[in-house]
Amino acid sequence: MAEPYRLLLTDRQGTVRDITELVSSLTWSGNVRQMPRELRGTLAIPRDGSVDPPALDEGSILTLQHSGQALYTGPLTSVTTESQSIAVDFDSMDRAFYLEQNEGWYQFNGNTPEEIVRAIC
Repeated sequence: MAEPYRLLLTDRQGTVRDITELVSSLTWSGNVRQMPRELRGTLAIPRDGSVDPPALDEGSILTLQHSGQALYTGPLTSVTTESQSIAVDFDSMDRAFYLEQNEGWYQFNGNTPEEIVRAIC
């Protein structure tokens, strides 16, 4: 039997909530050669009060886990819903998005690899 996937939401206060049961669709794309990796999906959140809606604020962190190991971690970049719908669409990109947006030129002479990495980071 396959181990379950879990989707965790960490709000800005650091509170972690398992929102796996609300997921109606989920797509995870990207790899080490494609930056950034993306996580997109739809949550079904009933409007009848039977479920406490999660705080889906942009910047909150999504973590996709399998067998307790994080496969993906990244901030929510957009959340959309219609007032009459129970479906909430979300997009997330991992932090490689920030690396992809940067460009730098460096010249190092006589520095150790550790010094170079420290200067770039």
